[in-house]
Amino acid sequence: TPRRSVQWLMLEKLPFLAMAGIAALMAGLLNAGAVRRALETPVFRADAVVAFLTAMRRTVWPVDLTLIRALRTDSVSWVGTSLALLLLICITLLVVRYRSLRPYLVTGWFWFVLALSPIVVMLAGSDRVLADRHTYFPLIGLCILSAWLLADLAKWFRRGRPVMACAAVVVIAVLAVVSNAHVRHFKNSEVLYRHAITVAPENIQAHTNLADALLEKHRIKEAIAHYRTALSIDPENALVYNNLGAAFLQAGNTGKAAECFRQALRYDPGHAMAHNNLGNLLLDKGETDAAIAHFEKALTADNPFAYMVHNNLATAFANKGNLEKAIFHLQQALLIKPDYVTARENLRRIRTAPPMFPVD
Repeated sequence: TPRRSVQWLMLEKLPFLAMAGIAALMAGLLNAGAVRRALETPVFRADAVVAFLTAMRRTVWPVDLTLIRALRTDSVSWVGTSLALLLLICITLLVVRYRSLRPYLVTGWFWFVLALSPIVVMLAGSDRVLADRHTYFPLIGLCILSAWLLADLAKWFRRGRPVMACAAVVVIAVLAVVSNAHVRHFKNSEVLYRHAITVAPENIQAHTNLADALLEKHRIKEAIAHYRTALSIDPENALVYNNLGAAFLQAGNTGKAAECFRQALRYDPGHAMAHNNLGNLLLDKGETDAAIAHFEKALTADNPFAYMVHNNLATAFANKGNLEKAIFHLQQALLIKPDYVTARENLRRIRTAPPMFPVD
């Protein structure tokens, strides 16, 4: 019967709802402190309201789409937030008012709201903003709502169907042109990050990523310029200082490189790569003990390049004549990354070659 079919449709969704609930609970527990503090701040509540309309606007008017969005630095506009909240309330009341006549309104609208709500909460009032990728799943709800609503409009205005059909063709054509233009931004990393900077010139991450891409192409001067731009926006960014140091190192300016690595450690004393990079510079200068101290600080649990640090420690200990510790660290490097050729070659040569071999 139709009633039993509806009940079965509801029942088959329960496992998915249970998994979603467990995932939401785990995420909430992991971020409980941040979420609680955010919920208590007016800025978060304002961000949450505006996020829904932002997602809707980007869907209807996709002119500023970008992979990387700048962190939020502007102040909250309470007038705009109040108007946004009023609009959301009006839409919700209309959807509830016509739920019997147009049930797809409830399905589409609350799909959008309920799917986007956890994302808004997890952003937790931080300086992060709603990214385009956050809206992919929630926007399915608005697509459901729009498709059925347009179908009903076509039934009501039969004489206007040709006009609606022409309008639909125009809209699809415009969206196709916009999509084609947007896809071109994904040609390569440089084009992608330059577009992100065009959309938001104060985007620190876009400047840093563009500089990284330019550095890989050995366009050092351009890379340094974008690192400096990022630091002009955030003068205490340890990651940018470390990457700027790597650029100076590639340019052969070891003095400025060391200065940048030390600045990175000033603002983030636990920055593993800055410790490793500064350790390499000190090792090259013959300051082995100081280099070992920095290498040991770089061996953090979350350092994805710990195998490189172990190899560098092995180099330092080999230079001091402590082959036992050198072998130990090379073995540790191979335990982490068994296909690490540099460590394997160093381990093979350590007893037959002079205690000086490459570092990473």
